Amino acid sequence: MFKLNMKITSLLAAVILTASGFVWSADAATVLTSSTQCSAGNADHGISTGDVTGNAGGSSDCWGAFKGNDPGPSGDGIEIDQTVYDFTAKIDFGAGGNVLSGTDIGLDAVNGGAGPGTWSFDMGALGGNPFLIVLKKANNPGYAVWLFEGTAADSYFGSFSIAWRNTSDASHISIYSSSTLTTMPLPAGGILLVTALGGFGIAARRRRRMAL
Repeated sequence: MFKLNMKITSLLAAVILTASGFVWSADAATVLTSSTQCSAGNADHGISTGDVTGNAGGSSDCWGAFKGNDPGPSGDGIEIDQTVYDFTAKIDFGAGGNVLSGTDIGLDAVNGGAGPGTWSFDMGALGGNPFLIVLKKANNPGYAVWLFEGTAADSYFGSFSIAWRNTSDASHISIYSSSTLTTMPLPAGGILLVTALGGFGIAARRRRRMAL
Protein backbone atom coordinates (compact mmCIF):
# COMPACT_ATOMS: atom_id res chain seq x y z
CA MET A 1 0.00 0.00 0.00
CA PHE A 2 2.89 2.34 0.78
CA LYS A 3 4.37 1.67 -2.66
CA LEU A 4 1.01 2.46 -4.28
CA ASN A 5 0.87 5.76 -2.36
CA MET A 6 4.35 6.67 -3.58
CA LYS A 7 3.50 5.88 -7.22
CA ILE A 8 0.32 7.94 -7.12
CA THR A 9 2.07 10.85 -5.41
CA SER A 10 4.87 10.82 -7.99
CA LEU A 11 2.36 10.75 -10.85
CA LEU A 12 0.39 13.61 -9.33
CA ALA A 13 3.55 15.71 -8.86
CA ALA A 14 4.64 15.10 -12.46
CA VAL A 15 1.24 16.11 -13.82
CA ILE A 16 1.10 19.27 -11.69
CA LEU A 17 4.54 20.32 -12.93
CA THR A 18 3.54 19.64 -16.53
CA ALA A 19 0.26 21.52 -16.16
CA SER A 20 2.10 24.53 -14.82
CA GLY A 21 4.38 24.58 -17.86
CA PHE A 22 7.45 23.33 -16.02
CA VAL A 23 9.60 20.93 -18.06
CA TRP A 24 12.03 18.73 -16.21
CA SER A 25 15.11 17.58 -18.07
CA ALA A 26 18.36 15.97 -17.03
CA ASP A 27 20.07 17.89 -19.83
CA ALA A 28 21.60 21.28 -19.17
CA ALA A 29 22.30 23.25 -22.32
CA THR A 30 24.66 26.22 -22.17
CA VAL A 31 22.28 29.20 -22.04
CA LEU A 32 23.30 32.43 -23.77
CA THR A 33 21.69 35.64 -22.48
CA SER A 34 21.69 39.36 -23.21
CA SER A 35 24.57 39.81 -20.74
CA THR A 36 27.02 38.78 -23.50
CA GLN A 37 24.90 39.61 -26.56
CA CYS A 38 26.14 41.77 -29.44
CA SER A 39 22.73 43.32 -30.23
CA ALA A 40 22.38 44.31 -26.57
CA GLY A 41 25.78 46.00 -26.67
CA ASN A 42 27.22 43.59 -24.12
CA ALA A 43 29.68 41.48 -26.11
CA ASP A 44 33.35 41.97 -25.30
CA HIS A 45 36.77 41.50 -26.89
CA GLY A 46 35.58 43.29 -30.03
CA ILE A 47 33.07 40.60 -31.00
CA SER A 48 30.54 41.78 -33.63
CA THR A 49 28.05 40.34 -36.12
CA GLY A 50 30.31 41.42 -38.98
CA ASP A 51 33.03 39.02 -37.83
CA VAL A 52 31.39 36.03 -39.53
CA THR A 53 29.72 36.32 -42.94
CA GLY A 54 27.63 33.98 -45.06
CA ASN A 55 26.76 33.87 -48.75
CA ALA A 56 23.09 34.57 -47.91
CA GLY A 57 23.81 37.30 -45.37
CA GLY A 58 25.86 38.12 -42.32
CA SER A 59 25.26 36.69 -38.89
CA SER A 60 22.03 37.79 -37.18
CA ASP A 61 23.54 38.17 -33.71
CA CYS A 62 26.48 37.05 -31.63
CA TRP A 63 27.54 36.29 -28.06
CA GLY A 64 30.91 36.21 -26.35
CA ALA A 65 33.57 35.85 -25.60
CA PHE A 66 33.52 32.96 -23.14
CA LYS A 67 36.40 31.30 -21.33
CA GLY A 68 37.03 27.62 -21.88
CA ASN A 69 35.48 25.40 -24.54
CA ASP A 70 32.04 25.32 -26.12
CA PRO A 71 29.82 22.31 -25.19
CA GLY A 72 30.92 20.22 -28.19
CA PRO A 73 29.81 16.63 -28.88
CA SER A 74 29.80 15.64 -25.20
CA GLY A 75 27.63 18.60 -24.11
CA ASP A 76 23.90 19.35 -24.23
CA GLY A 77 23.99 22.08 -26.84
CA ILE A 78 23.58 25.84 -26.69
CA GLU A 79 20.24 27.46 -25.80
CA ILE A 80 19.12 30.87 -27.06
CA ASP A 81 15.58 32.15 -26.36
CA GLN A 82 14.27 28.64 -25.62
CA THR A 83 15.75 27.19 -28.79
CA VAL A 84 18.41 24.55 -28.32
CA TYR A 85 21.12 24.29 -30.94
CA ASP A 86 22.63 20.81 -30.91
CA PHE A 87 26.23 20.06 -31.76
CA THR A 88 26.43 19.00 -35.41
CA ALA A 89 30.00 19.08 -36.69
CA LYS A 90 33.44 20.39 -35.81
CA ILE A 91 36.84 20.98 -37.34
CA ASP A 92 39.90 21.08 -35.12
CA PHE A 93 42.70 23.08 -36.71
CA GLY A 94 46.16 21.61 -36.30
CA ALA A 95 49.66 21.72 -37.72
CA GLY A 96 49.12 18.26 -39.18
CA GLY A 97 45.87 19.25 -40.88
CA ASN A 98 42.20 19.63 -40.02
CA VAL A 99 40.44 16.95 -37.97
CA LEU A 100 36.70 16.58 -38.64
CA SER A 101 34.21 15.16 -36.13
CA GLY A 102 30.44 14.95 -35.75
CA THR A 103 27.82 14.55 -38.47
CA ASP A 104 29.00 14.57 -42.07
CA ILE A 105 27.55 17.80 -43.49
CA GLY A 106 30.58 18.43 -45.68
CA LEU A 107 32.03 20.91 -43.20
CA ASP A 108 35.26 22.48 -44.38
CA ALA A 109 37.26 25.44 -43.10
CA VAL A 110 40.52 27.25 -43.61
CA ASN A 111 42.05 28.66 -40.45
CA GLY A 112 43.92 31.54 -42.08
CA GLY A 113 46.33 31.81 -39.15
CA ALA A 114 45.71 35.05 -37.28
CA GLY A 115 44.08 36.51 -40.39
CA PRO A 116 40.74 35.86 -42.15
CA GLY A 117 39.48 32.30 -42.54
CA THR A 118 36.72 30.59 -44.51
CA TRP A 119 34.00 28.08 -43.71
CA SER A 120 31.57 25.97 -45.76
CA PHE A 121 29.31 22.93 -45.65
CA ASP A 122 27.11 21.13 -48.17
CA MET A 123 24.32 23.26 -49.64
CA GLY A 124 21.01 22.31 -47.99
CA ALA A 125 22.72 20.21 -45.32
CA LEU A 126 20.82 22.03 -42.54
CA GLY A 127 17.60 22.52 -44.52
CA GLY A 128 17.64 26.29 -44.12
CA ASN A 129 17.11 25.97 -40.35
CA PRO A 130 18.80 28.44 -37.98
CA PHE A 131 22.31 27.46 -36.97
CA LEU A 132 25.27 28.66 -34.93
CA ILE A 133 28.90 29.03 -35.86
CA VAL A 134 31.21 28.78 -32.88
CA LEU A 135 34.85 29.80 -33.11
CA LYS A 136 37.31 28.83 -30.40
CA LYS A 137 40.56 30.68 -29.91
CA ALA A 138 43.71 28.76 -29.05
CA ASN A 139 43.79 30.56 -25.68
CA ASN A 140 41.55 32.90 -23.65
CA PRO A 141 39.11 34.43 -24.27
CA GLY A 142 37.94 30.98 -25.29
CA TYR A 143 35.07 31.07 -27.77
CA ALA A 144 32.30 33.16 -29.28
CA VAL A 145 29.00 32.31 -30.97
CA TRP A 146 27.37 33.68 -34.14
CA LEU A 147 23.71 33.05 -35.02
CA PHE A 148 22.43 32.61 -38.57
CA GLU A 149 18.64 32.75 -38.88
CA GLY A 150 16.02 34.02 -41.35
CA THR A 151 17.43 34.41 -44.84
CA ALA A 152 20.96 34.19 -43.41
CA ALA A 153 20.19 30.56 -42.42
CA ASP A 154 20.38 29.68 -46.13
CA SER A 155 24.11 30.39 -46.01
CA TYR A 156 26.40 27.44 -46.58
CA PHE A 157 29.75 29.18 -47.03
CA GLY A 158 31.38 32.36 -45.83
CA SER A 159 34.34 33.86 -44.04
CA PHE A 160 35.44 34.86 -40.55
CA SER A 161 37.79 37.54 -39.31
CA ILE A 162 37.75 38.25 -35.58
CA ALA A 163 39.69 40.87 -33.65
CA TRP A 164 40.81 38.58 -30.84
CA ARG A 165 42.28 36.12 -33.34
CA ASN A 166 45.06 38.62 -34.10
CA THR A 167 46.97 37.37 -31.06
CA SER A 168 46.66 33.62 -31.76
CA ASP A 169 45.25 31.11 -34.21
CA ALA A 170 41.79 29.58 -33.98
CA SER A 171 41.60 26.23 -32.20
CA HIS A 172 38.42 24.95 -33.88
CA ILE A 173 35.17 25.86 -35.60
CA SER A 174 31.87 24.15 -34.73
CA ILE A 175 28.38 24.11 -36.22
CA TYR A 176 25.28 23.77 -34.01
CA SER A 177 21.84 23.27 -35.59
CA SER A 178 18.48 24.10 -34.08
CA SER A 179 15.65 22.15 -32.48
CA THR A 180 12.89 24.06 -30.64
CA LEU A 181 12.02 23.39 -27.00
CA THR A 182 8.32 22.74 -26.46
CA THR A 183 6.13 22.81 -23.36
CA MET A 184 2.69 21.29 -22.90
CA PRO A 185 -0.15 23.81 -23.46
CA LEU A 186 -2.01 24.68 -20.26
CA PRO A 187 -5.42 23.31 -21.41
CA ALA A 188 -3.95 19.88 -22.11
CA GLY A 189 -2.02 20.02 -18.85
CA GLY A 190 -5.25 20.88 -17.02
CA ILE A 191 -6.95 17.81 -18.45
CA LEU A 192 -4.12 15.61 -17.24
CA LEU A 193 -4.26 17.23 -13.81
CA VAL A 194 -7.98 16.48 -13.47
CA THR A 195 -7.41 12.90 -14.65
CA ALA A 196 -4.64 12.36 -12.10
CA LEU A 197 -6.72 13.81 -9.27
CA GLY A 198 -9.58 11.49 -10.21
CA GLY A 199 -7.24 8.52 -10.18
CA PHE A 200 -5.93 9.58 -6.79
CA GLY A 201 -9.48 9.67 -5.41
CA ILE A 202 -10.34 6.21 -6.80
CA ALA A 203 -7.20 4.73 -5.25
CA ALA A 204 -8.04 6.30 -1.89
CA ARG A 205 -11.55 4.78 -1.94
CA ARG A 206 -10.10 1.35 -2.72
CA ARG A 207 -7.75 1.61 0.24
CA ARG A 208 -10.65 2.50 2.54
CA ARG A 209 -12.65 -0.54 1.34
CA MET A 210 -9.66 -2.80 1.88
CA ALA A 211 -9.31 -1.50 5.46
CA LEU A 212 -12.92 -2.44 6.32
